[in-house]
Amino acid sequence: MRQGQGGRLLLAAILFVSAVAGCAPNNDTAVKQAEEAAGQTAGPVDGSKAWYPTVDEAVKAGLAAEEGRLLSVEKDEAETFVFFMARTGGADGALGVASITKGEQGYRWYRGEAYHASQSVDVPYDSMSFAVKAESGHTIKVYSGRVYDASIRKMNLLENGVLLQAKEIADPKSGLYYFMVERRKAPMESGAFEVKPAK
Repeated sequence: MRQGQGGRLLLAAILFVSAVAGCAPNNDTAVKQAEEAAGQTAGPVDGSKAWYPTVDEAVKAGLAAEEGRLLSVEKDEAETFVFFMARTGGADGALGVASITKGEQGYRWYRGEAYHASQSVDVPYDSMSFAVKAESGHTIKVYSGRVYDASIRKMNLLENGVLLQAKEIADPKSGLYYFMVERRKAPMESGAFEVKPAK
């Protein structure tokens, strides 16, 4: 009799845990829904799956679909990368990077990376790095961040202490800056590249 009651209690406990687990929200789904609400999901965006006869038209259509503001169009080998200010529900200064895919039908916009925004506190500037992959698989490295000190107007990208690139702040209002490192120059070691204000 005791074994029967123990078995029923165990079965009831298993059913209860299963029911609770079935009602619990899926964290991956919740995160995905939050990203979609903020427009941060990667991959082709609505309106960018269409093909256009020129690169310029594909860039214009992609920016319109993203509601983004163009910062620059840059080339690495045969690939075209588009850097833009993204609208992300109040995350001022978010950087979007897309590529232009070339195919038999023409050209189209492709964003394979989520937007990148930094929100540091009590520092003159911050920095981060990430890889951006074109739809073709071609990968570049991007170093970006925000400047919070208004006296900093230019940033330097150094490779093992040697100046590689110097750029004005891309968007003075938000302090956004970025550097693109070509695939053939992408660092093998994580500490090889460093971002600092220009003196």
